[in-house]
Amino acid sequence: MKLLTIFSQISGVFDDIEHPNKDGSLGSDQLASVTEFVFIAVGIISVIMVIVGGYWYTLSGGDPQRVARAKKTILWSVIGLAISISAWTIVNFVIGST
Repeated sequence: MKLLTIFSQISGVFDDIEHPNKDGSLGSDQLASVTEFVFIAVGIISVIMVIVGGYWYTLSGGDPQRVARAKKTILWSVIGLAISISAWTIVNFVIGST
């Protein structure tokens, strides 16, 4: 019950903030900017992790556990990059069609 009381007090805090659009929605330009920033950040992090995985692979010295860790890092970084590029393509298609 206390949670509902706290939420009802907090919910009115943002009523005075002026929204960019009169109906209070986030415009497609703002949404495109936010998604572009997020996808660029994810892409940069993925590339950095591929480099880190390559560094670990180089320094593994043939130790099977360290080689496996490096390969997993590279694999999951590439998978994350592919998912990010796919999501970016889908989001741009949806934003462009509205």
